[in-house]
Amino acid sequence: MRYLLLSIVLIVLSADSVCGYEITFFEKVEVESSELSLGDIVSFHGDHETTNALKIHKIGAAPAPGKTISVDARRIIREVHRTFDDLPEINWTGHATVTVYRKGNRITGSEIDQLLTDYLKRNNDKFRGAQVKHTIESLPAPFYLPTGTFECDIIPANPQIIGSKRVSLIFKVDGKVIKNLSIHCRIEAYAKVVVARNRIKYGTILNP
Repeated sequence: MRYLLLSIVLIVLSADSVCGYEITFFEKVEVESSELSLGDIVSFHGDHETTNALKIHKIGAAPAPGKTISVDARRIIREVHRTFDDLPEINWTGHATVTVYRKGNRITGSEIDQLLTDYLKRNNDKFRGAQVKHTIESLPAPFYLPTGTFECDIIPANPQIIGSKRVSLIFKVDGKVIKNLSIHCRIEAYAKVVVARNRIKYGTILNP
């Protein structure tokens, strides 16, 4: 019975050695990081002591947010074998080319307009009851920012805000400045004012 059990174990081990260690390339993936790791573009089948090291092995830069690149599987295979000495027998399968898309936050003219609207609302106490309007006269093409915690600092050309003809926007993700933008924008205030019906001499005291 013991010999029979030993024979079964040997048969199983032999089968594993024939099948080897399989790594499969995906056809398409989506990533968020600025760098690509092998684990982003492949799946691992089987277990080996180098699996974790292979998963986090850096293979290059990811595309810009909102963009796509193609990764050649053959190049990655050659690079992996040059880097790691003690690899098991690997059965590389899957697609010859991996399409990698990097996620991002798309910023359009509508988002920029809303950012300015919110900024003016936050500073409403400075306008003394006046109605403030902004008119954007030029906008950039839509662009992408990396995923993460987003914030935008707005700096009007005039520190008093009213009368500004240009506004700077500083876009940050996770506290890091990603993009600076300057746009033409008129910020104007409208309020009711008292107007005399007739001409009044200078120094005249007006009664209620």
